[in-house]
Amino acid sequence: MLRRATFDDIALLSSIEQRSFLLAWSEANFRAELEKGYSFTYIYYQNNMPVAYISIWELLDEGEILSIAVLPDVRGQGIATEILSYVFERHSGVLSWHLEVDSTNEIAIKLYKKRGFEANRLIKNYYSAGRDAIQMKMSVNEGKGLG
Repeated sequence: MLRRATFDDIALLSSIEQRSFLLAWSEANFRAELEKGYSFTYIYYQNNMPVAYISIWELLDEGEILSIAVLPDVRGQGIATEILSYVFERHSGVLSWHLEVDSTNEIAIKLYKKRGFEANRLIKNYYSAGRDAIQMKMSVNEGKGLG
């Protein structure tokens, strides 16, 4: 089950984030996102326990996936795939999506490619410690993103 996050969920979102990433968003980052009218954050529940979230922007017919986090102990169960399907269906007016992903995150890159994203360019030193990002894009018109 997914539901839209509220300001009451900031500590929860931060907890998922801290347990999922070395370089994590702060509670202030989540508060700033929740204040934006074009920003949407959803929490995923498994057995009534919050185990993942996704944060996106929707501006007119373009969408950006800012962050998707799944707790380490429930990874590999298709949760990220389910979350993406939910977001693509709920935000069906979006015609193109883009994101940046750590160039070393092979599992995420494989997931995004499976959903129809294509690598657009390498962004050097995007993350701290000199780590690069791959910018990826997907056009919904290609028919891959909604399946």
